[in-house]
Amino acid sequence: AAFPFTVMATVIGIYAISFVSSYLTKPEPEAFLIPATFEGKIRIVYGEECGINPSAINGRRELQIPSDGLLIIQPEFEAGIIDHEYYFVDQNGNKTEIMQYENYTDGTKNIPGVQLVGSGSMGGAMPDGSSSSKSPIAIHFIDLYVYYSNSREFSDREYIFREKRIDSMTIALVDDCREWKQ
Repeated sequence: AAFPFTVMATVIGIYAISFVSSYLTKPEPEAFLIPATFEGKIRIVYGEECGINPSAINGRRELQIPSDGLLIIQPEFEAGIIDHEYYFVDQNGNKTEIMQYENYTDGTKNIPGVQLVGSGSMGGAMPDGSSSSKSPIAIHFIDLYVYYSNSREFSDREYIFREKRIDSMTIALVDDCREWKQ
């Protein structure tokens, strides 16, 4: 009779610890300021000394996205419960809030909208010759996708080309940034 109670108490305890841990490791809130007509992938590279140190306004880090969609910043990437806001910014500096692309509650798609694609890293060389995301020269990033209109569907070939292009552009720009800093 005590077994079901023990299992339920354990599950509730694990959930509570997980929730508290996620809340305590909450990353700094961020606002993404995106050029008004931008559509496509955005990549933010975190933890680069040579990157910009974004200003914080009202307790929210403001990330001004360049026209090529690739931004390199100094703050380290932090995992946890995210607090993002997204805005289109026109030539006059006027902001228009953009919603998340997909409303996960009812499945509707918001256009224009922004989708957090995910976070990742490009491994760097380790002393033993292997490659790891723990390397001091690894590149850590998040990817977003901006849907400005009813975006075209891409073929698998075109999608792979676009992914390779942003990956090679990321490596080249981070290498240039690091070289410039030295």
